[in-house]
Amino acid sequence: MLAALLTPASILFWSHTYKPTSTLLKTLGVSPLLFLAQTTFFLAVPPLMGMTLAARAPDVAERILRRTTLLGSSVLLGVIIYGIVYFLDILIPVLSLLGILVVIHNAIAFATGAAAGMILSRVRATRRALTFETGIQNSGLALVILVSQPKGLGGAAAIAAVWGVWDLIAGGVIVGPFRTLDNRRQLLWQTEQK
Repeated sequence: MLAALLTPASILFWSHTYKPTSTLLKTLGVSPLLFLAQTTFFLAVPPLMGMTLAARAPDVAERILRRTTLLGSSVLLGVIIYGIVYFLDILIPVLSLLGILVVIHNAIAFATGAAAGMILSRVRATRRALTFETGIQNSGLALVILVSQPKGLGGAAAIAAVWGVWDLIAGGVIVGPFRTLDNRRQLLWQTEQK
């Protein structure tokens, strides 16, 4: 839950530290307190509601999860497609350079998350969560913030768009082996039970 406050606070801090970005934020009239409040709200409220429901009514939470997983993935995919279309003029000239940098950066992030998971936990689910959370790095949030700003934020929009698309691809590629491994373990366990 700290990430819900630290993410927007970090964005504001680093944005104001870099003079061109600080000037741009002043030109756009971005209110730091409003940005902090809105972003924290959008990051904190859904997990809090979900955790509360899961703790108090696990059956209802499971039914909702089954029905909303596809919806959530579809909305995220829609945001990313919209971001690509919206920033296509910015993306085309820089895609070859940005694509390489984003893939390398993302691979390092996934590897860092996996290493941290192996060092910090013996629980498979925790290791996977660290791998994904470190690797994905809120690219969907970045796109939503950038798309909501007037005329985007130039190069930052291009980076967030490439990053968001690549995160979906990389995440899908990583999920495949995890699911295959889980299915094999499940089959092995069922065989041993017989």
